[in-house]
Amino acid sequence: MKEHHKYTNPPEAGGGNFETAIVEIAGMELSILAAGPFQKFNESVSFVINCKDQAEVDYYWSALTANGGQESSCGWCKDKYGLSWQVVPVEYFDLINSDDPKVRDKAMKITLQQKKLFYQNLNSNNQNKYKQWHKSILTSTLMEMQKKHSLFTNQYSVANSQKSSDLKISK
Repeated sequence: MKEHHKYTNPPEAGGGNFETAIVEIAGMELSILAAGPFQKFNESVSFVINCKDQAEVDYYWSALTANGGQESSCGWCKDKYGLSWQVVPVEYFDLINSDDPKVRDKAMKITLQQKKLFYQNLNSNNQNKYKQWHKSILTSTLMEMQKKHSLFTNQYSVANSQKSSDLKISK
């Protein structure tokens, strides 16, 4: 925080206190006004928290909705001060902006049915595709290893039989 100031309104201005602050986030200066009952938060000012996994989604969701916060829909909630947050898995925007309309539509449909987002529900179709792809890669790798093993075993057998025959000849 670069600056912080507390003010008291005179009675002719309606009384009450308010605060201002200047903070720097990612090299950008932001001015903040906390004017209590005079100016309230609304959804036009909100923050997105991109979470690395479901545990992180759960952590932030619980912290933000505790002590008077409110759950909303589509991964949105408000903290106890009324500030809006969207708490999402990092892959969320990849899904809803996917080039595949089936993936995009399914992710959006599931998003609209949830309050807190659950990545495994959003991505169930992709997980099945991934599992199938992963299984096919493992299967083809295993088959390739078996071929190499068989080829090696055959070469080893031929080499040993040649050595054996060489040994017999030399006797």
